[in-house]
Amino acid sequence: MGGNLSTSQNQPGAASGALYGNAPYLYSQVPGTLQLHQADLHAIRLPDTYQTDHIDWGFRIDALYGQDYRFTTMKGLFSNQLYVNNQQYGYDMPMIYGDLYIPWVAQGMNIRVGRFISVPDIEAQLAPDNYMFSHSLLYGYDPYTQMGIMATIKLDKQWTVQFGLTAGNDVAPWDPDARFSPTACIQWISASNKDSIYGCGNTINGAQFVPSTGGGNVNQLVATWTHSFSQTINMATEAWYMWQKNVPACSGQTNTLGGISLPFGCAPIPGDTQEWAVVNYINWQISPKDSLSFRNEYFDDINGQRTGIATRYVGHGVSWTHFFKQNVLIRPEFVYQYALDNPAFQQGTKFTQFVAAMDLIIRF
Repeated sequence: MGGNLSTSQNQPGAASGALYGNAPYLYSQVPGTLQLHQADLHAIRLPDTYQTDHIDWGFRIDALYGQDYRFTTMKGLFSNQLYVNNQQYGYDMPMIYGDLYIPWVAQGMNIRVGRFISVPDIEAQLAPDNYMFSHSLLYGYDPYTQMGIMATIKLDKQWTVQFGLTAGNDVAPWDPDARFSPTACIQWISASNKDSIYGCGNTINGAQFVPSTGGGNVNQLVATWTHSFSQTINMATEAWYMWQKNVPACSGQTNTLGGISLPFGCAPIPGDTQEWAVVNYINWQISPKDSLSFRNEYFDDINGQRTGIATRYVGHGVSWTHFFKQNVLIRPEFVYQYALDNPAFQQGTKFTQFVAAMDLIIRF
């Protein structure tokens, strides 16, 4: 669960998105409140990828309830909660997949089938796996989950490649908005294990607009660089460019519900749309129970397709993670964001926003 204090307030006259006055801040978008963000149960079996003498298998099934379902929803899978009813709370299954590990292909190949997290990002949807309570705009407005098949092949100690076929971003294969979508990635890890460069062509399918989810059938080129300075200090940087073709226009749109594009939302500026973003994290473990994370980002929503406002965003955040014990932790943070070209906060009425927030995570 988590709460926030914000310089933004809900605007009663801002149509159906009035509750989410902190948008596009992610995920704690209801100003001045305490919310249940994620109650997650999962079952996992990891395949044994260290042995080389037999085929092994694994799986993961997640069942999530809370406000954050608004950001994990896949069209065609429990999606009426959001796309029809706009519920504040709901449930989702963000991961439902099986793994098959074959050790004799190169230095090992894992084949994943089902619904899985979009592979490129350094941030994570489930709270215990993320650096901070909040998320960067880069993470919040790119593809979240995909359903299909993904093969990960380890060529040697330094090179890994991935190839996948999915139904597109945040849309189930049986939904009318599904699009046959290839993905290809390559990763290099230095011999010292201090650096990694990971690049993907994610959902490259022609990028024709479909009135589906927050993804809206964007195509994405994305790269991540991670570097370890020491045992206690590391850095992660991600950048992407996304585009769509033949996007219709909306009249009178100032923002989107909950700060994330919905199937009936579209760009204020018609035609081909594009956006690009970069985020950098520096993480410092200052004690066995304490760490600091510093986030700086830039996001150019050139046509307003992602956030509903055509503007450039800059954001700065700092977070402290403290473990009371292994399964109980808190993450207070301060985040300052500003829009350079048009007012984008408090339902499109303010240029700047400051949020003080904290979440509590209990593992059991």
